[in-house]
Amino acid sequence: MASLRIVSAVLLVLLALAEASVHRTIVTLAEVDDEANTYQSERCHRQLSQMRMDSCRQYLQPYMILRRGGGRVHSGRMQQCCQELEEVNQECRCEALRQMMQRMEGRYEGEQQMEETVRRAQRLPNMCGMEPQYCKIPQRGY
Repeated sequence: MASLRIVSAVLLVLLALAEASVHRTIVTLAEVDDEANTYQSERCHRQLSQMRMDSCRQYLQPYMILRRGGGRVHSGRMQQCCQELEEVNQECRCEALRQMMQRMEGRYEGEQQMEETVRRAQRLPNMCGMEPQYCKIPQRGY
């Protein structure tokens, strides 16, 4: 009976050690992931601070397209936008679009126009044939 208690105690200690080891591994991986995200964020910030994305901004502003009044202007603007977007590292494209939308905030003529502009911005990489194909962009509160 005493040997059963000893074996049980040893098993509990081993189980506790294994659990602690797994927890430490998860925490370490999370820290490495945070460092990678920070590095990527800094790299994106440096790259995006040098870009204005004017063609994309003009392509996405529907009232500007309507004022100019033509599909050819719209199509040409999209090609220029795709060229601008291609200059951005793949990892930074969605952030570039989010920042551009933030700069455009307050220039909408209404709620519906804002929603349509955000939907277009989210699909823009796909329309340009780039990765990622879709970017999650909030509609308010950038």
